[in-house]
Amino acid sequence: MIPSNIRKFIFHDLRSVEGYIDPPDALVYLSVLERQREHELEGGVAEIGAYFGRSYFLLKRSALRTTAFSSSAIA
Repeated sequence: MIPSNIRKFIFHDLRSVEGYIDPPDALVYLSVLERQREHELEGGVAEIGAYFGRSYFLLKRSALRTTAFSSSAIA
């Protein structure tokens, strides 16, 4: 079950962040993170190619350690 604060973030707050992840995609991300926890697979999460950060904000709320890299910041 998705905690109420994460559910609110996915279906309401996430819309205020520009980017490409939508609620169905967010649920897939959360499912992967949950399966990793169930199998005691621990570690950080890195997003490479963060555009505006919508998926990064979701991961930041759901994972213990999160980092994002954007190639646009390098150019």
